[in-house]
Amino acid sequence: MSDVFLVMRTSPPEIKKTAAENLLQDQYGIDGILDSLVSEHDQNFRVRSASGESFVLKIMNSAKAAALTSFRVAVISHIAEVDPSFPAPRIVQTRDGAKTTMIFG
Repeated sequence: MSDVFLVMRTSPPEIKKTAAENLLQDQYGIDGILDSLVSEHDQNFRVRSASGESFVLKIMNSAKAAALTSFRVAVISHIAEVDPSFPAPRIVQTRDGAKTTMIFG
């Protein structure tokens, strides 16, 4: 049986800003200025791209079940497909067309 409280006892990821910038460029082809955002379990950055767009780079806590991440991505993707005008976050795919990417370290 999985430990449902593991994420509550696990510290959020601590990816350095430069590593996040490299991830953004390498995986998504986005150059931008990153500002840290507060998060209880994950690590988030506000991204202001060179083109003027604004994004959130979310680095999920590895203690969370992969199914939870998949579920969140599926819900956001479904909203975008069913009602593109609905004001909700949008998934930005990687250069390879993936909706998520894994980082280790």
